[in-house]
Amino acid sequence: MKLDALKFSLACGISWSLAVLFLPLLTGLIGGGYGSGIIKGIGSLYIGYQANLVGAIIGAIWAFFDVGVFGLMIALIYNKLVDLKK
Repeated sequence: MKLDALKFSLACGISWSLAVLFLPLLTGLIGGGYGSGIIKGIGSLYIGYQANLVGAIIGAIWAFFDVGVFGLMIALIYNKLVDLKK
């Protein structure tokens, strides 16, 4: 069974961008430095990602395209491997 590469790509991009969007907002609500190390690590990859609303939106946009493209590559490789099996 093949994957629909576009739908898989969108699902990956949306899932990761929502996680990246809500992490700084959750950190702000809980306080106490919860998730600050993860935010700092992700911020080293995504320019503009910070523990505030604007930074969370910027990070979510980066995350959508980053993992969306990665998900597309994974789906295409998977589909090629399925074809090889036949």
